[in-house]
Amino acid sequence: MSKARFVLKRSFQQISRNPSVSGIIIFTLSVCTFAALLLTAAAADSYAGLREIEGLKKLYYFYGTAPGGENEYNASVTDSETDGVYPVLGELFSEDFPDVEGFLSIEAFLPDGKKINAVYSADGSPKAAEMAEGRTYSDEELKEGANVAVANVSECEGVKIGEKINIGGAEFELVGKTYGQTSVPLFAVLREGWPVSFGDVRFSEYLTASQEARLLEILAPYGVTSVKTAFDVLSKSDYDDIKSAILSLCALIFISGIIIAEVFGYSVSCRLREFNIYKTLGAQGIGFFGIFYLPTLIMLALSLAIGGTLFRLSLPARRLLEIADGFTPQVAFLAIFAVVLLMGVVTVPMYIKILRQSPKDGEGLT
Repeated sequence: MSKARFVLKRSFQQISRNPSVSGIIIFTLSVCTFAALLLTAAAADSYAGLREIEGLKKLYYFYGTAPGGENEYNASVTDSETDGVYPVLGELFSEDFPDVEGFLSIEAFLPDGKKINAVYSADGSPKAAEMAEGRTYSDEELKEGANVAVANVSECEGVKIGEKINIGGAEFELVGKTYGQTSVPLFAVLREGWPVSFGDVRFSEYLTASQEARLLEILAPYGVTSVKTAFDVLSKSDYDDIKSAILSLCALIFISGIIIAEVFGYSVSCRLREFNIYKTLGAQGIGFFGIFYLPTLIMLALSLAIGGTLFRLSLPARRLLEIADGFTPQVAFLAIFAVVLLMGVVTVPMYIKILRQSPKDGEGLT
């Protein structure tokens, strides 16, 4: 019988000779593999979510208590005694900042206390489904702040498309009727000097640290105490999920390592006499490595296969948890590497100690 066949046969005999020890190691490694795949997939899914909202680093929310009150996301300038926010928005459109692409929502407050939408870009224009008659704004009208308006149907009764309509004491040409809120171009609002409620601004490029500081400096007189990107606000849960997955994986590896170290240490102590006999017969190098490690490698391979199969079978459950898309070859590699590293950390010190031990050394590892 060749040496390789002998070592392989002895490895399987060793595994079957101590079924309880082998079973505990295989069970622990299988569960560890399954959990490691699940946790790394969850972390990868959260990371993918962060990549999807990367562009929201250009959208800034304003926080604080302003003259008119406060809400969860923005600070509003609504006090009738203010001079409006033309100086603020004027600086936002200056060369100190990248081009402003738009606002999620911005409202103007008329002298009579009514609110209307202030439209900066096509994104904020009334949608086709909201239109009852006429049209919405052209890009040129928004850019120039033309005196045109899209009014709510109940506020423009008797006024025909193309005729003048009075809004806040100013005359505007009615270009459309909507079932939604009355609106006029933002720059027309600024020209009238009406107070404006604003909560966010989206730039065409990411701001530098100095530009962010300048933005807060401009907004501070209007009650804004901090500015945050939408990415910072929305990504918190993804960062928390990644942190939880990493901490859980570390805890899993630590606990599994303790269990395997105890069981494997017992298994090795039971084989000390066998190892001493092989050393006396001249076993060394790759031969002794195979005698020591092959049973472990067989159990490790079997555990990885069981854990991987359980993970694949868990696809319906992972879809419910919304982490089905997190599995990639890179994720599988990281999870398997973590399990293999665990076995290496547990077994290598014991192997080195046995390797350095002479056949006449004591019977235990202590």
